[in-house]
Amino acid sequence: MPLGAARVDVLCNAPTGSGKTAAFVLPLVARMVREDADTVLEVISSDDGTPAKPRVLILAPTRELALQIHIETRRFIYGTDLWAACAYGGSSIKPQLEELSFGPDILVATPGRLLTMVREKYVDLSRVQTLVLDEADRMLDMGFEPQLRELLQDHGMPDRDSRQTMMFSATFPQSVLRMAGDYLRAPPDAARVIVGRVGATVKGIQQILIETPHLREQKFPYLLNVLEAVRRKCENEGTDVGLTLIFVKEKGTCAWLRATLVESNPSIGIEELHGGLTQGARLRALDAFATARATYLVATDVAARGLDLPAVNHVVNFDLPTEIRDFDDYIHRIGRTGRAGRSGIASSLYTPGFQKDIGNGPIHRALKQVFEETNQPLPDWFRASPDRSGPPPGMRAGDSKGYRGGRVRRF
Repeated sequence: MPLGAARVDVLCNAPTGSGKTAAFVLPLVARMVREDADTVLEVISSDDGTPAKPRVLILAPTRELALQIHIETRRFIYGTDLWAACAYGGSSIKPQLEELSFGPDILVATPGRLLTMVREKYVDLSRVQTLVLDEADRMLDMGFEPQLRELLQDHGMPDRDSRQTMMFSATFPQSVLRMAGDYLRAPPDAARVIVGRVGATVKGIQQILIETPHLREQKFPYLLNVLEAVRRKCENEGTDVGLTLIFVKEKGTCAWLRATLVESNPSIGIEELHGGLTQGARLRALDAFATARATYLVATDVAARGLDLPAVNHVVNFDLPTEIRDFDDYIHRIGRTGRAGRSGIASSLYTPGFQKDIGNGPIHRALKQVFEETNQPLPDWFRASPDRSGPPPGMRAGDSKGYRGGRVRRF
């Protein structure tokens, strides 16, 4: 926080649920309130065609995360003269333009919608003092890099030596760290803050591994066993099961799993969340889950990053990553529980082997490291798994040749 308040560039790694949003919003709000007390600011309004000219720009990779940051920001600026607006795609632009008409000091946005607004002259970036990239590793991946470069280089945004830039995430691959140098100033005007090991998770999350076959129909009974085991555990301990978030790889599996769970238990309160839904449907699903009208949510990785749902006590990885480059998704997924010092449970269905898009063998060593760092017990079958030695001779991770899988043990 002191670095943010002092206009130092920040690259921050911290575990999921550790308060990264507050770490960048609070010092920026405090600084603007202090500056406004000493300065008579020009009133900026779009009534005469003047575009919105925010002083703080916060970019997020998903609509859900942008909305959450906006809600938290409005809480922090309550009682001040500051105004915050939110811009995101997938819904009507008209109400967002109405928000911009108030001349927001802080604008939270997704890159695509912001780019549209900038091109149409609804937003002027020339007065941005601080740029924040939340979940920066995802912001800088292949999908967002061109949009970011256009926003930062082609539309009047102050260059990196004339603005403050803050980047936050639980994970930063080396490729992203190299790109970060294009956005941040050099020390002493920049600092890297690391809380724990980069890519680590919090110790308050009990992690569980269950070995399963790979077909979704075969995995489903294991899921039911996991859900029932956690329910009994909470019942024995006299605690509330709370909300359960189930992650899958594809939106087709998301819809199938929700329908199959409803078929097995018609009284279950459950929603689905994936990129194939309209923005309105996504917001309704999130709202039902956050307010516990639905106690289960089946989701793709659209829900894996940044969302703060304190009542989530159990995360299930129905589909674990099958590539080591995607292992960060495991960290972000299980980080939806155990937030802000709370405890939680993360159960993962593991399919042995290295067959492309099926076997979880490529993440075996990374899983082992995370479990050992947080003093989590590893099951005997996992320690003895052939996956610990890597792909069989003559086979690369992801190849299907020579795949034999592993023997499935009962849960």
